[in-house]
Amino acid sequence: MSLKSFKSDLLEKRVQIITTDMSGKVTASDDALIPLKKGSSLQDLDPFFEAIVPLVSEDAELLEFPCINLKTDQDEFVLDIELRYGDGELIAILYDFTEHYRRSHPVVQEKNENTILANQLLVEQAIANEKEALKNSFISKLSHELRKPLGNMMGFVNLLQDSNLNYDQAEMLKIVRQTGLHIEELLNDLLDISKISQGTLNLKSVSFKMKDVTKHLKDMFSLKAKTKRIEFEVNMHDNVPAVLIGDPIRVKQILINLVDNAFKNTPKGKVLLDISVDYSRAKKASIRFSVSDTGYGIKDAELPKIFDSYYQIDQLLSPTEGQGLGLKIVDDLVKLQKGKIKVKSKVGEGTQFEVSLPFEVPLREEKKPARKKAIDVDERIRVLCVDDAELDQMLIMKILINEGFISMDLALHGEMALQLIDLKSYDVILLDLDLPILNGIEFLKRLRAERKTKKIPVVVLTAMAGAEYQKEAEALGISAYLTKPYQPKELVKAIKAAFKEKEK
Repeated sequence: MSLKSFKSDLLEKRVQIITTDMSGKVTASDDALIPLKKGSSLQDLDPFFEAIVPLVSEDAELLEFPCINLKTDQDEFVLDIELRYGDGELIAILYDFTEHYRRSHPVVQEKNENTILANQLLVEQAIANEKEALKNSFISKLSHELRKPLGNMMGFVNLLQDSNLNYDQAEMLKIVRQTGLHIEELLNDLLDISKISQGTLNLKSVSFKMKDVTKHLKDMFSLKAKTKRIEFEVNMHDNVPAVLIGDPIRVKQILINLVDNAFKNTPKGKVLLDISVDYSRAKKASIRFSVSDTGYGIKDAELPKIFDSYYQIDQLLSPTEGQGLGLKIVDDLVKLQKGKIKVKSKVGEGTQFEVSLPFEVPLREEKKPARKKAIDVDERIRVLCVDDAELDQMLIMKILINEGFISMDLALHGEMALQLIDLKSYDVILLDLDLPILNGIEFLKRLRAERKTKKIPVVVLTAMAGAEYQKEAEALGISAYLTKPYQPKELVKAIKAAFKEKEK
């Protein structure tokens, strides 16, 4: 068979040509695919034609419709259809691609399903990102709103501690202070979980003494141990290096949460913190921290879940407080420092958490530079405090008066501060970032833009604890960034350091 004959035979079997008048009544058909009687209507063949026949005209000479499903009494086709206008009649050309479409359908369907799945995953990821952003924004705002009143409370508690109190008053004040410190730790944990999820929590690498960490823990939990009548023991082995290089804040955070968790779940008996060396070689050491208690214990089935966010253990075992948020932040911080954590427990006997963290060890203990003579308060460092909160102003004023500073002016917002700076000279500016009219960041920008004021030291005192706020402020040349609540000695130290910086 010649190619021409083969092609002609192929087209004859795959293509049908029909002519009709302009109303769709059949005038001729080669019946290659579907038998049609002369005088029958295309519209009777399939409802599809009812919609498209009226569309063909001199202005629309050719209409093309791919992949049309068409059924007859005997067969089912998948056709490409052309409708043409010519000399007052309509020409319908039916191309039979039934086998082609059926073979390609699974491939096309799979491709479409994959596209739909990919788009679904993108949408789900976008929703998850929105939820995470909303959660982090809420936590940041919550932290900011709670830190302001907490800062005021803790500030006045610290001032009261230095006043003349009788024994009962001093003991009650200790309880208030411990409660405030606990709230501060919870706020820090919330904010750090948010930072870890965003990947914005940065670890420090500084020299510190482990005995300072243990002293902080003893001071923090001594009252709780006395109140609950539980023995609290800290045992640090002699071979633990006196000085380590790492992040002491995160170490404290891990241990505070583990010890607090032990106290929560121990109605009587003992809580023990044991610190020892896993291994030590050259300039590296792995330190093991073991926190054990004689409390309720945890069921084996619960153990894999205790590091989940906000998970609470069986309330029948721990009818008071459960594990909660603390263990989640412990697990996150241990992983962030490339450490390990494990737990073993027996119901009715107690629980032991064991954390191993890597540190660097200095070859020799760094000698502290000779302490320079403190600044004489008679030098009267001139301070401008820019803060719109009356309690914050009062607290700062009380702290500075107690330290002998007698020259301080107040401004309620950035505009007022700029006006005062035009009239007087100041050695140090204390600045809250959350201000009306002209906020702290805008104030800093205008301060640094003027030649006369661009070198005035600024100490930021704020409840805005996010790293992004600190980074923005530091880019504008601040001397220190203190997050509320802060210790009075931290404020005084920052002011004096800023003044020294100005005098250079």
